[in-house]
Amino acid sequence: MRKRTLPTTVPGRKNLKAYRDEIRAYDPNYFHKVSLRHLYKLDYSEWEKMLNEQDGVCKLCGNANQGGKRLSVDHEHSTGRVRGLLCTKCNISLGRHEREWFTKAVNYLKEE
Repeated sequence: MRKRTLPTTVPGRKNLKAYRDEIRAYDPNYFHKVSLRHLYKLDYSEWEKMLNEQDGVCKLCGNANQGGKRLSVDHEHSTGRVRGLLCTKCNISLGRHEREWFTKAVNYLKEE
């Protein structure tokens, strides 16, 4: 089966890659800002404030993200409340622990 790819052009616009490159040249954080606002209702200045308060490191382990990647926004999935910024490793681990099986695992370990 052939893998689907995004279109390279947008009707009525230039090449999509060139269009995105133009936006990034104007504002390198544009797409990050849009994602923060759309996914977390978080303004970029609020994200920067959190990053500065955490000294640019993960709120959980205290390490910087590997490979120069941005820290992930950790949020409570049921309410959408933002808790802090985490490195990729901690964000993935915490996401696994929020699931129902984690509670079951803790109860299992308490039984012994």
